[in-house]
Amino acid sequence: MARLKTLGVILLAQVILAAALGTLFRFQVLNEKRQLILNSSVVVQFYSYQPNPYLTSYSRYFYNFGYPSLTSLFEDPMRPRQNRSMDEANFSRFSILLEDEIQKSTDPKVKEAYLHPPGNRIQEFGDTLAINALLTRDSDRKPYGLVRISHNIKNLPRDVFFKNALLYFIIIFLYNSQIALIYLYLTRRKRPVVMDLDRGYLKEHAIGALKLQHRILGDIIADHETLPTAPRAPLPPDDNIVPFEAPKKKT
Repeated sequence: MARLKTLGVILLAQVILAAALGTLFRFQVLNEKRQLILNSSVVVQFYSYQPNPYLTSYSRYFYNFGYPSLTSLFEDPMRPRQNRSMDEANFSRFSILLEDEIQKSTDPKVKEAYLHPPGNRIQEFGDTLAINALLTRDSDRKPYGLVRISHNIKNLPRDVFFKNALLYFIIIFLYNSQIALIYLYLTRRKRPVVMDLDRGYLKEHAIGALKLQHRILGDIIADHETLPTAPRAPLPPDDNIVPFEAPKKKT
């Protein structure tokens, strides 16, 4: 019964740890997404306000591999790696879309971002996160196009996990170490202190203490045996005292 209770407590502790790590991981993914939105918003706002208007539409793709494996943490990022699958890459697309290009587009999200800008400045659908900004001329307040950055965030949770893998390992190690110490403290048995007088330090000091006590007691006894007794003083004469004489036998 005690073992089942202990096993239940350990399982409960692991569930609490898993819930805490899950919450931390979720927070880190959201924070990474917020950082991505912030950086992209700065870029699209910069390109949306230009003194000379854009004359043509164009798009450009970028990609990186983030943290696809634990071994990548120890690799040189400037050294190309062969046979790497593009499914592991993170894609981003930077686009300048003029009005005529938007009208011909088959992507409804692009048209929504152009026609209804306040509610579609940030769009998230499927594995795509898009940040949009309208193109305007100085002399004309009417927008004539759209600046758009779209990110493929399919591998974002994977990158966050591998980026913080060492932190998770340290948390798990320290947490389970504390659980083990608490368990050992609660289950320890109080053993009586037994002094082994037959060997080592205790033996030598115990014998020495006994010898010292024996010597002190011997000195005390010897002092009492050799102590001189004081002479008794003679009793003063007393006239009222009649000396006792034994009665004489009759013949």
